[in-house]
Amino acid sequence: MAGLFLQNNVYLIKGILPKGITAGFTDRNISGRDIPRAVETIKAAGGIFFNECLYLNQVHGSDIVFVGRQTVVQEYLNASADGIVLEKPAVAGIIRTADCIPLFFAGRSSSLAGILHIGWKPAEQGIIDKLSEVLKTRGVEDFSDFVFILGPGLRKECFEVKSDFLKIEPFLPFVHLRPQKSAAQYSGHTEFSVEKGRLFFDLAGFIKVKLMQNNANPQNILDLGICSFCSNEKVFSFRKEKTEDRTVSFIIKKTAPPDNNNTA
Repeated sequence: MAGLFLQNNVYLIKGILPKGITAGFTDRNISGRDIPRAVETIKAAGGIFFNECLYLNQVHGSDIVFVGRQTVVQEYLNASADGIVLEKPAVAGIIRTADCIPLFFAGRSSSLAGILHIGWKPAEQGIIDKLSEVLKTRGVEDFSDFVFILGPGLRKECFEVKSDFLKIEPFLPFVHLRPQKSAAQYSGHTEFSVEKGRLFFDLAGFIKVKLMQNNANPQNILDLGICSFCSNEKVFSFRKEKTEDRTVSFIIKKTAPPDNNNTA
């Protein structure tokens, strides 16, 4: 059965990504401020096996770390970047979010998988096009072979923005105006008016269009539809809570765990 399953404080994405790929994200009982605990929790969820993990110093940019089969993962630990592409198996690529959207991806026939941290700044700076460039260096011409999943983050009903977003041309089709409502109805949002309305940004919509512009098959793009603001009981939201806690999203290329009983 395909879907999202909560197991030991981890939401596991099952039956959607290609075989051999494990992905998911932690619930509110686990914070990205404690990576060792998060790693142990992920391992315990369904007996997930991996040798190493790679997490980043996320700077809201467009740089992506490529982990090849011979890459020494520790050399890139806490690197300043916002994306991970994995060729090496048994490595957990980790992204921390509290309103930005984690984008999981994996090739059906290629040996590549990964995860991006996408807020409006990485989106504006072209992190999806940068992913395309990284994949091309590995002989992958476009996104047609890949499955993409949009994880929890702000959705268009809750991603309120200021009028300066109207100056970012690629965002214009994804900024919409809603009639002004009371502050009580939008508790936690910044109050402002644009011709007696409020502006909201559809980050998820922007991501989907950018993927399709790189030849992703729309049928291979799944939006989990989890808004971090609306579904705050599941995941963390900085905009709603002003918290330093972060949801931990991960993707792993599986390999067989060691057989401790094998003496050969």
